[in-house]
Amino acid sequence: MKFTKLYLSILAVFGLQFATLAQWVTGSVASGNQTIVDTGAGQLVYLQLSETAGTATTVVVYDLASTTTTNRVIPGYTGRLYYMTNIVTTWTDSVGVSRSKTNTTQASVPLVVAASTNSAAVIYQVRIPANGSVVFDPPVSLGYINGLTIRSVGSSIAFNSRIIGND
Repeated sequence: MKFTKLYLSILAVFGLQFATLAQWVTGSVASGNQTIVDTGAGQLVYLQLSETAGTATTVVVYDLASTTTTNRVIPGYTGRLYYMTNIVTTWTDSVGVSRSKTNTTQASVPLVVAASTNSAAVIYQVRIPANGSVVFDPPVSLGYINGLTIRSVGSSIAFNSRIIGND
């Protein structure tokens, strides 16, 4: 019984801490503009986006604490390019008949990816229908490092978000 009380007390403390750290942030983004929702590291718990101008639009959420998406440089790196290929094995059986078998397998080669500039990390991107609304409610909160910026590519939108800031 004492263990149950201790366990419930610990849960209550963590629940209160979450409740005090989490905050609702609401606002709007004009057509073709960006809005900073949070600066610094944090977690996105809930995001509701509503199109308000009567025209379908694309909304992009960046891991960025700036209204410009051109201040990030991603360095070059070597990756792998994976592809499917056939491997043909040919042999002569015990009676002298030539046989072959084709197997499809995955192969890879090195791929050099050049450095890119003017790009920010995209956390979420969605197309919202005219006068529509989209809810992004991940089962596990989505972490971001630099900040949270919402950009409307087309028409104006309104947003309602719940974030946990690490400030």
